[in-house]
Amino acid sequence: MVPLFLSLLLFLSVASGFFFAWEIGAPLYYQYRARSVAQTLSSLDEQFLFLTHRQADSLYSFSMIVTALAGGFLFSNLAWPWYLLALAVSALAGYPVPRWGIAYFSKKRLEKIEKQIPDFLKMMAGSLRAGLSLSDSINLCVKELPSPISQELGLVLKKIKMGKSLEEGLRFFDNRLNLEEVRLVVSAIILSNEAGGSISHLFDKLENTLTERKRIKGKIDALTSQGKIQGWVVGLLPLFLGLVLYLIDPALITPFWTTAAGGAGLIAIALLELAGYWMIRKIVSDGEV
Repeated sequence: MVPLFLSLLLFLSVASGFFFAWEIGAPLYYQYRARSVAQTLSSLDEQFLFLTHRQADSLYSFSMIVTALAGGFLFSNLAWPWYLLALAVSALAGYPVPRWGIAYFSKKRLEKIEKQIPDFLKMMAGSLRAGLSLSDSINLCVKELPSPISQELGLVLKKIKMGKSLEEGLRFFDNRLNLEEVRLVVSAIILSNEAGGSISHLFDKLENTLTERKRIKGKIDALTSQGKIQGWVVGLLPLFLGLVLYLIDPALITPFWTTAAGGAGLIAIALLELAGYWMIRKIVSDGEV
């Protein structure tokens, strides 16, 4: 009788704990999810990708289901309580994946726009020499250039048609993309338009400047990538060496997690690895443009 009573008491305690955790955590989770979906829709709208609220919410659910299935497959050999915990952690790990994917594609889109800036300047210079105005030249670029830069220039034209000045439209273009190349082009157009002079000649100079800047930046990126790869190699080499030694003779490695001195050595190795990674990362990031 007593063991049955204790089992029932334990069950009620666990059930009440789960109930109170759900009552407190569920509203916070739904608020966070609604905020994440709203941010996702805003990011997709900026990239001219339009989803409904339900579709964006389903995207998060699908990501969590996929990672939960993957975790269930990987940790299928665990005992039942730990298996449920692994499923929960795997599902939560899939929650930020859509946001990471959108951030990745947004970065790639900006890089594509950055590569299209010289073509934009070349077309602007040619159309201005042909006698077109700045607004007409931008309209021609919208029609002739591929996306995504044509989409962004189309927003500039919409701002102008809604009553904004050309300067306000260009500043909107600059603030929306937040690229150094775009900021340089917009500032040069606004200053030249205020001071007067040959804008087509200005576009030719800007094109040459940005092309040369792109060439130099490519060299720096190549050297930076070499530094990053060297950092990964240096950082992973001790782990790889330890794995090889463990496969050859486990007795050489097991003292690291079976003795106090070995545990202190592991902590020291981990701290030194993190310090080395941070130093290499700092050196490499200081060299980026």
